[in-house]
Amino acid sequence: MERFSNVSQLSNLRGFDALTQGETAVEELLLSKCNEFKSKRIGFNKTRLAVLKQMEESEISEWVGICSDLEESIIGANQKKVLMFFAERIIRDHVTEEIAEELMVNTLLRKEKFGFEGATKSLAGYLKCGRITPVTQTYLEFSEENEKGEVIYYEPRQH
Repeated sequence: MERFSNVSQLSNLRGFDALTQGETAVEELLLSKCNEFKSKRIGFNKTRLAVLKQMEESEISEWVGICSDLEESIIGANQKKVLMFFAERIIRDHVTEEIAEELMVNTLLRKEKFGFEGATKSLAGYLKCGRITPVTQTYLEFSEENEKGEVIYYEPRQH
């Protein structure tokens, strides 16, 4: 098995920038985890799990605020870039415009149901629950909730 000696060997991983966000400590953790598990993908997931668990609720609160502000404006190309940037910041993985928009709609649903603080706590519970799910699964779960107009998932489903 390959041993990774520096972070540049991992920088081509899909989602690398969203996960590490230029933070040296996260890059070092990623390198360590990839070597520990002798796998880029497993190392990425283990690092993502650790980073999500340590995430401050203030980051999620900031996301709720951004969604609330964008709700009142027309979402153009620049707003979509802002959404994607902040969605990747809290999900810590690559997201598409569609995923970012669906997450925004879900955030607004949670805000409507639970208020600003409740939405923050609800999203924090989902993201920090200790399970790693593919971003596509998160997208599908949030899409289902948005379609039904109800919050169903307080943590990711196990498959």
